Amino acid sequence: MDADDALHIVEARPGIHHTVLTEGGPVYGAGEVVFPGGRDVVSLINNGTGHYTPQPSFSEAFLNEGVTAFEAQDIRVPLRAITDLGGIG
Repeated sequence: MDADDALHIVEARPGIHHTVLTEGGPVYGAGEVVFPGGRDVVSLINNGTGHYTPQPSFSEAFLNEGVTAFEAQDIRVPLRAITDLGGIG
């Protein structure tokens, strides 16, 4: 999700990083999402990026904003799909 609240998604592949979505520009949050069998429901969403970890006080807020962004696009996000990986202390 970029600084303008636009949701960006890229399929995970070797050598592809989420930074390509905003051409290295600022982001509000990032993480991983899994769509089993289509894009109408999420089976996993987290705030893991592999290298950037927000402060714990922001971690949950970033994740919730991501959930809200998907739901605004009529993509269901069941509570069991949400995993907060925390932040750095």
